[in-house]
Amino acid sequence: MRHLAIRVGTAFIVFVLSLQAAETSLGVRTPQLGAVLDEQSKQLRVIEGVPGSANLGAGSSIGAVEQAWISPQSKRALVRLGGETPGLAVVDWQEQFRVFRSDALSGGADFAAISPSAKTFTRSIGGKIEAWQIGLGSLNLLWTADAPDGIAALAISDDGELVAVVAPASVQVLQSAGRNSTVASMAAFGAMSFAHNSHAFLLGEETGGKALFFEDALGQAQSEILWEVASPESLIGISFSGDNWRIALALATEMSGRVRLTDILGQNMLVFDTVSRPNGLFRAQGNAVFQLSSSSKGTIFLLDGDSPEPKLVTVPGLAEINSLEVINE
Repeated sequence: MRHLAIRVGTAFIVFVLSLQAAETSLGVRTPQLGAVLDEQSKQLRVIEGVPGSANLGAGSSIGAVEQAWISPQSKRALVRLGGETPGLAVVDWQEQFRVFRSDALSGGADFAAISPSAKTFTRSIGGKIEAWQIGLGSLNLLWTADAPDGIAALAISDDGELVAVVAPASVQVLQSAGRNSTVASMAAFGAMSFAHNSHAFLLGEETGGKALFFEDALGQAQSEILWEVASPESLIGISFSGDNWRIALALATEMSGRVRLTDILGQNMLVFDTVSRPNGLFRAQGNAVFQLSSSSKGTIFLLDGDSPEPKLVTVPGLAEINSLEVINE
């Protein structure tokens, strides 16, 4: 595989956009638990509050967001913008909404992913895979490599050194040094994730009730995490907690879902059912708080694993908000 290592800064534009005045008018900020994409207004909307008492905040105008890869815990997202200047950008809402762009990202992406702590992101485009660093107000291209054929998904480590690639019947890990390794053969891929600030790695089958834990993505799997498949369900998301000791798994059935919380040994597994279908799994604010939706359309589920008794809580989505508004009228 021909490989080109690059560590140069690229030109970028930073747009600073104010959050809603109500958030800062009294000098007290509402806790920001996560964020979702509002497909109706094509904006990101922050989830305000704490687990069990949270609501959707107003969106901020950052251009037409067509797609978002969200890192709620880091208050960042990689987004695909439409409109007059389409392309990829990074949105940061630590204190106020900021948008980081680079001319080199104007082509968009065939596939993309943001790292667990939103320090890096990767995309595939035009037969290449790129690894990018998200700096303090800048986006820097770290390295590029030839992309395997038939890519279906990507993941990247926080240091940007490793990119995991799902290719037909296998999962490969590409390195910044120019090498690649096949870490597993997998006919039915479900989900994968690197650990926070680590090369530890999780890789789950879609329907087999099994995930592999790697202390290092370039080595052998150290353990298997197994669960009983209670009904037809597909693994759609997997994530480490902030301390990299617990693991959450999101599974979707035809109309609903199921979330599992366990340790990295696959022991002490807790199971929670959702009444609607989750579309992913994203660590939110907290050590073991996970957001189960990237969309504002339906009910947004949160797994609060930091509670003394872990539980599933909800945030009203747009459908519920609109229904209440109609009733109140």
